[in-house]
Amino acid sequence: LHFSFSRLTMLREFFLSDLQETIELEGERHGIELRYNSPSKMMELLITKLVKKTGKKVVIIIDEYDSPFTSLLESDDRAFIGEVRAIFNSMYKTIKDMTGSIRMLFITGIVKLANLSIFSAMNNLRDISMDPMFAAAFGYTDKELSDYFGEGMDEYLEEHPGEYRSREEFQGKIREYYDGYRFSYMADESVYNPVSIGFFFTTYYEFRAWWIETGASTMAVNLARNNNLLELLDDDRLFISPDAFSVFDIDDIADGTLSSEGASAFLYYAGYLSIGTYEDGMLGLVFPNNEVRRSF
Repeated sequence: LHFSFSRLTMLREFFLSDLQETIELEGERHGIELRYNSPSKMMELLITKLVKKTGKKVVIIIDEYDSPFTSLLESDDRAFIGEVRAIFNSMYKTIKDMTGSIRMLFITGIVKLANLSIFSAMNNLRDISMDPMFAAAFGYTDKELSDYFGEGMDEYLEEHPGEYRSREEFQGKIREYYDGYRFSYMADESVYNPVSIGFFFTTYYEFRAWWIETGASTMAVNLARNNNLLELLDDDRLFISPDAFSVFDIDDIADGTLSSEGASAFLYYAGYLSIGTYEDGMLGLVFPNNEVRRSF
């Protein structure tokens, strides 16, 4: 079962029916009919019927689980967050109650699970966002870029003789623009933004802020400005405790009480900052690369 919550219409009059239709369509994809009911009841019926039909446990993938909430943060109806939270709370509780029918649940999003207060009933989730085992799982490593895109770099060098002295120099410039995402302070490996690399190699090798153009967030920039983070970033003096990634709630953004450390943690999750150093129990956050720095 695959759900992408970034497609939901976040308006009061459409949200509930849109969520119900999302679950209904996923049922139809598996030949299972679901009548409109509460999202939690529809999810329960979908899992039950699918297990009965196939004789197998289900795998559930929920992509951009936090998109409904982050979308509302920039809307004129922030009070709607509470109602949306209650609906998802009920749905995730149903999923937890059906653990015996589920082989695996995988959730992606930019906000740490603890920061949304919607998983109180699901205490068996494992957060891998800073797990060193997965530090290089969600982007290209330097070696992978060379292995998978080396032929493309060589073709460019042949067509533009004299622009770069070697493939290493060419890759070095790509690294400065699109590498630098470090997802665990317990691992030194960093990765390239796969979205930017995809655009770069399919648009005639143009160095542009491709990722930002897919959906720049004015909220992220405002958080940095309102918390005086830009000056600290320019001087490489932005340090926060690892605990800062867990203690803030998304409501703090909505009501304007988010601390400077909370804003820094949110910018990290949103992809605007990366881990630069880890010393004396403190994380030094930096812009990951030229793409993000220039966009900011």
